[in-house]
Amino acid sequence: MSKEDLIAAVQTLLPDETSEGLNIRFLEADSNQDGVVDFQEFVAWLHTPPKAWGWPCEPSEAEVLEKHVKHHTKDMDTEHLRSREKGIDPNSFKAGRWYSFLNYKEDCHVYVHNYTHNITGVRPANFTELTEEEKKAVKALGFYVADVPQEVANVYTKQKAIPFVIGSPDAVEALESFACYDSHSELLDTTKFKRINPSLLENARKAIVEAMKAGKTLWVRIGQDIPEFESKVCITKNNGFFPLAIFKYKGLEPNFVKEKLYREEDREEGQCPVHVGFRICFFTEYENQMFQMSGVQKSDLQSKMPSFEHMQVIRCYNEADKKHVLATMRGD
Repeated sequence: MSKEDLIAAVQTLLPDETSEGLNIRFLEADSNQDGVVDFQEFVAWLHTPPKAWGWPCEPSEAEVLEKHVKHHTKDMDTEHLRSREKGIDPNSFKAGRWYSFLNYKEDCHVYVHNYTHNITGVRPANFTELTEEEKKAVKALGFYVADVPQEVANVYTKQKAIPFVIGSPDAVEALESFACYDSHSELLDTTKFKRINPSLLENARKAIVEAMKAGKTLWVRIGQDIPEFESKVCITKNNGFFPLAIFKYKGLEPNFVKEKLYREEDREEGQCPVHVGFRICFFTEYENQMFQMSGVQKSDLQSKMPSFEHMQVIRCYNEADKKHVLATMRGD
């Protein structure tokens, strides 16, 4: 995303931020200083502690933290350690990472923060070291949302299938924002297809052609109320706007399909180009809070989404989903 796109996104989250602050945030997010912020940089920036907290630029490694614990717990009473909560930077519970080590006497576990080096014997709510069962539960959620674009590319190019991404409403909202702001993506929102009209169809056509010509990923948003694509949207008279071929792997690339989609102003020397990098991905949210596709939802997709059985489902999650699952397992 460009500087303007990032600032627009941050302003929705932090409406009181000054222009100077917004410019600083863009420079912080643009880690490779190329003038744009890609999805990985955006996610990394979201998890980078604000400079106002006064934390070090880089977190300490586990080996350094273990030595710190051994040194600073040498003269600490074990019972005091187990109940120690005072003197902890409150921001330590918002960002960064906690590690767990045995104290100097090796008779109790303590937690140490990788930025502040704060030590406590009380398990922090944001402590992320997982048990084997917890690791399995997180793995079952699928791919972390920041890794989804790469997995979409892998499925499309290596498995030669159209990816169908599904996740929690929050994870899907993040993907939708990414599709809007990422320079290598194009969003086609079918949640607006409740009433088909010429304007909607033309906007859909423009999004398809833009993605094809620029070699972008076309992210097709599917809502809970799935349109009757085959009988109402992808009908013969709409072949030049939203063809049924969009649901088939590389279905838009034959010349007879492109000839109907491309207008004169879209062509290059009379041709209908499809540049390297073009791919299609459909995405939607779970209809329940169980982080899995229900039988009813799967049946609905199979009946209303053409060629759904040939698509490759990619499950995804965000940090909030992970915390929810772990909190449920721990009885928090």
